[in-house]
Amino acid sequence: MAANVTVLAIAQTDPRIHLLGEVAGYNHHEALGRMVRLWGECTDRETHIVSEAVIKGCLGINGVEAILAADLGERAPNGIRVRGTAGRTDWLAQKRKAGSAGGQARVSSAQAKRGSAQAKRSGRQARAKQNASSAQAERKHNSSNSTATLYPQDPDLSSQDPVLSSQVDLAAAPPPPDGDHKRVVDAFDRLYREANSGAKPSWGGRQGKLVKQLLAASTADEVIRRAGNMFSAPPPWPPPPHDLSTLVQHFDKFAQPARASPRGYFAVTGDETYPDGEVEL
Repeated sequence: MAANVTVLAIAQTDPRIHLLGEVAGYNHHEALGRMVRLWGECTDRETHIVSEAVIKGCLGINGVEAILAADLGERAPNGIRVRGTAGRTDWLAQKRKAGSAGGQARVSSAQAKRGSAQAKRSGRQARAKQNASSAQAERKHNSSNSTATLYPQDPDLSSQDPVLSSQVDLAAAPPPPDGDHKRVVDAFDRLYREANSGAKPSWGGRQGKLVKQLLAASTADEVIRRAGNMFSAPPPWPPPPHDLSTLVQHFDKFAQPARASPRGYFAVTGDETYPDGEVEL
């Protein structure tokens, strides 16, 4: 479909249009319509020069002779240059050129936005990777330092009690104990083993904190004494088995050894003596 063409009023009264119709064999109005069609072809093709075939297709079989005779065209090296097209049929070419430039600008803008978004994603991924590497390095560092002896390395201590030199998790272990702390640990460990057929008590950060709690409330000697009462002469309640948590929770109940209550049947032989005299039944 040919491009739109605006026909000025002067073209309707131009004698050349009338002459074109006379030579080609049609009236003035048909001649104007055929020229409008030819101008549209020039506009659509973005040129002022068209071939003779295009001229004949728009103006008829006698179109070449008619357009030359009416001075509405002139011969050119590669066809017929149609008069009246310069400056009037260039609008479509300019619009197409502007549209192409705008499209290219939009493409460039879209590419720039995609590049910016990709750069942001790459930056976030790089930061996430760096944070993950830092976290992994920190975990590795903490893991390499996560074990240590509960007490300072002492050949004598290690040979005397292997439990005290066993390795525990530093995240849960208490700081190296002072003298009273160690005395309580040693005494409790011994009492526990004696009461449990040689079984070892658990030692870790929680037990270390319990010992500190006991020493904050009492002396080391008193803690050891009450621990002995708990294992050797405990009250009826709390019931065994007893451990360090039992001593902390019921510390006052072990202040004195419990008196053993008589159990079973008593055989009366008649030889019994009573300090305050016999009791009348």
